[in-house]
Amino acid sequence: MAYNLKYKATNPRTIHGAAIRNWKILDVPYGEILKEHNRSWLGLEIWTDRNAKGYYLSDFFQQKFAFEDAMDAMIFEFKWL
Repeated sequence: MAYNLKYKATNPRTIHGAAIRNWKILDVPYGEILKEHNRSWLGLEIWTDRNAKGYYLSDFFQQKFAFEDAMDAMIFEFKWL
């Protein structure tokens, strides 16, 4: 949820809401990341919170991340996917 940024009431709360607002949605194959990088989902969220410049959402059950900024999505994709 980008804890280092000021709260914005217009931000979506779900991945579906982010898709409606044209945020970049990434499918994260968590099982592969766990095997390859030995990183938990919370670890992915912490890494993203520290490195993303804009807002993001994550949903463990859908295994998706949504990024407001396409550059943040690209950096996440290069690092983890």
